[in-house]
This record gives sequence, C-alpha cells and structure tokens, in this order.
Amino acid sequence: SVALVGGAGFIGHNLALKLKELGAEPYVIDGLQVNNIGYYTSDYEKNIINEKSLQLMKKSTFLINTARGELIEENSLCKALNNDQIAGAGLDVYNNEPDINPQLLKAKNVVLLPHLGSATSKARNAMGFKVIENLKSYFKFFVCERIKKIIRITPKSDSHKV
Repeated sequence: SVALVGGAGFIGHNLALKLKELGAEPYVIDGLQVNNIGYYTSDYEKNIINEKSLQLMKKSTFLINTARGELIEENSLCKALNNDQIAGAGLDVYNNEPDINPQLLKAKNVVLLPHLGSATSKARNAMGFKVIENLKSYFKFFVCERIKKIIRITPKSDSHKV
C-alpha cells in the first residue's frame, strides 16, 4: 500500500514511520513555510492534492493530511473516496475549519478527527508563553519605536512651561 502524508512535522513524521513499519510506502508532502507566528500555505500549495493528482494515485492509496486543510481540494477528494478511486483518507485538518465538508461526513472510507496535535499540556503551556513573548516583543519594539517617532516629530513648545 501507498500512503501520502501531508506534513512532516512531529505527527506527520511519526505517522510515516508507523506506516512504514506496517509495510506501507509513505510519501510525505511538506512545503510549508514556518516562522515564529505559525504555519502558512502559499498559493502554490493550495489544492496541491486535486482531481488530477488523485487520479494519479493507486487505488490502494490512503491519503493522510495532518498539515493544512488547504493542501487538499476537498470536493475532488470526496469524489475520489465515493468512487473508490483511492482506498481511503485520514484527516484532522479541513479547508473551512471548524465547518467540515458534508460530503466528507458521508464518506464511508474516511477517518475524520479534530486537529489534536496541540492538545497536550506541554504544547498548550508553550503556546501561552509564546503569546506572552509575542506581546512583550510587540510592546518593546513596535510601540516603543512609535512613541519615539512621535516624540521626535512633536514640535517643542515653551507654552507648557510653568
């Protein structure tokens, strides 16, 4: 069997290793840009899994996406699932989260989960501290620099002297 895993983060990487242990041939798609405020999908990567790419997959393919919902054109995936064009799919990310495509909900060969990759105490605490660090940075650099610019451009006046 062939498995296409969307995302080579912690979850995607470990899923690919488990699939390999089970005798599958995992292919990992990972073209996401990462910076300190999150993950982004470029216009090039949107719908990279579409009707054409789904037609190229073997019938034994299980498509697994743990990266970003925008990677998969969901209507084409639903068509492929309902026509047994591929064996199945496992998703924990969706195009219009939290709304899930009703066709996906009806498909019999798909496993749908909420995005649980960050649902650990350690991850949630880290996210909270990241918010605090981002706020500190914002106020330290952006607000302070704006205040300095305002002070520099404000004309000095002797009318406020007592």
